[in-house]
Amino acid sequence: DVDLLVWVDADVAWTSPGTDLSELFFRRLSTIASCTGHLGQTKFAVAGSAAANATSLFLWASADVRPKQQRNMNLNSAVFALRSGQVAVQFLAAVWAEGQALLSFTKHNPGWRRQPPGHHYWGWPFEQGGVWSVLERREDWLRRTCIVEAGILHSVQYHRWRANGPSLGAHMPGMSSEDRRKAACRHLAASLSSPGACGQ
Repeated sequence: DVDLLVWVDADVAWTSPGTDLSELFFRRLSTIASCTGHLGQTKFAVAGSAAANATSLFLWASADVRPKQQRNMNLNSAVFALRSGQVAVQFLAAVWAEGQALLSFTKHNPGWRRQPPGHHYWGWPFEQGGVWSVLERREDWLRRTCIVEAGILHSVQYHRWRANGPSLGAHMPGMSSEDRRKAACRHLAASLSSPGACGQ
């Protein structure tokens, strides 16, 4: 059994291997200050309000960098953490159910037809749309969701990542496969004591 589950998207290079994740999520990111006010959207202002009782929190995710848009929740799920337990199981089942309809993502992305199958963003916002839909429906779960400031869990956009910065990982959305591979190799090489050839 584990107390904490952490999801990391495949386009995130983990850059903080020494971080104590239990201490980060269960202590430092379990306060009203760290969990509220980061979405920038008044209709979701209740997010994180249960942090007054830190053990009530069950989900941690990052704010995104689109607070002015009104269609979707300004939450980015490239890195998220779940407190192990029945609520986490129910949440994941609900998100999974959202994706059972192949075109469920279209309600979040009215311009989806401009991205043909095979395009990097065909299907956007992917599982993130399921997270948005579930949390919009379940205000009780939204209250128990700590949405931290953009840049804490991951960089959200690659150009925002800084060495020795607060991000746990460098997020590389929208980059070509080659650029993403090169960037990931740079991060890997920087973490090795005797860097060798990477990505060749």
